[in-house]
Amino acid sequence: MDRLKNLSRPHSFEKWSELSIGSIISSSLEIVRFDPRFVDIRIVTDEAEEIPVITAQGDQLVQVLINLLLNGADAILGGGAITVKTSVDRELDEITVEIIDTGCGIPEEKLDQVFEPFFTTKGEEKGTGLGLYVCQCIIQHHGGRMHVKSEPGRGTNVTLRLPIAGKPEAAILEPKAG
Repeated sequence: MDRLKNLSRPHSFEKWSELSIGSIISSSLEIVRFDPRFVDIRIVTDEAEEIPVITAQGDQLVQVLINLLLNGADAILGGGAITVKTSVDRELDEITVEIIDTGCGIPEEKLDQVFEPFFTTKGEEKGTGLGLYVCQCIIQHHGGRMHVKSEPGRGTNVTLRLPIAGKPEAAILEPKAG
């Protein structure tokens, strides 16, 4: 169990810095666009204007987005679309990133389990069941939240909410050397 806890702790050599979520999305899309799963999948971006920067380890958030994009691609059979949408909630001082797919969806009775380690809807040959668990740990490490809504036959919407940079509740920064 200790090994699983270590896996879930985000490890990165990249320093925390103020980053644009748009650049993180672009980097993620650039990486997955050559994956054969995306041949018949249309990727749509719907990025709001004037999204504030966030304090983050960019490589960690790219890892999260890649995992969510690949999950969406795995859920789409015979063509479909994945939309990556951003918005800002000034009242909560957060940005929102939604990854919305037109895939097969997740049955309601399984939604409560999606963040549990080793739970997968893909079957043993296609997944380890650690992807969403690790993604949630990374998002929490960044002071954010992650939520999944899904309807069988209609697709899945994964929502990431991350604090705007410079806010007191913002990301958990690495400790200063003493």
